[in-house]
Amino acid sequence: DTHLSSHIKENLEETSKLMGYIIPLVSQKCPELADFIVNSDAGTMFSLSWIITWFAYVITDEALIYRLYDAFIVSDALLPVYLSAAILLYRKTRIMSVECELSAVHHVLHTLPQALPWESLIQTALGLFEEYPPAVIKTLPVKQQELILKVPRSGYLDWSRNWASNLLHLAKTPAGIAVTTSVIVGVTAFLMTSLAGKLHL
Repeated sequence: DTHLSSHIKENLEETSKLMGYIIPLVSQKCPELADFIVNSDAGTMFSLSWIITWFAYVITDEALIYRLYDAFIVSDALLPVYLSAAILLYRKTRIMSVECELSAVHHVLHTLPQALPWESLIQTALGLFEEYPPAVIKTLPVKQQELILKVPRSGYLDWSRNWASNLLHLAKTPAGIAVTTSVIVGVTAFLMTSLAGKLHL
């Protein structure tokens, strides 16, 4: 298995499980923020693009993308989850400034500012990893996990399943095979270029 293997399965089950670790992590440092997000029914779908693209989908600075990829490649596969938690903790005041309801909270969570102190956030994520390693996060009580992962009223998780199903159906068509192959080759080339550049330094 590779760092990204859980995101290329037949469905998003493993990815959803990883996303489900974010709020429990947040709750270790800021229970009120975790409660606020849970009570809003916003769920964790805001973090989907963060986790499966290592933030490349939501960041416009290419140098920053390389920096994050460097950190992720040499770290545990769950570091993007810890970084996601670090971002939420850093943005606590902004997140809790909106009304505690699904659309408002999902919007503020999904809209990731570009000008964040990324180096500091990486260090915070590494600190969270040391303090709450994956073995700890993965053994949280089932009831707590069920609470964190409850389906929002607008059905974000249902949408994700339909989206994954449609994507898989498309991938079986000639056009889909071409697109899928292109994406895989592109991502692989990006990672290899980044790694090669790192090794030459």
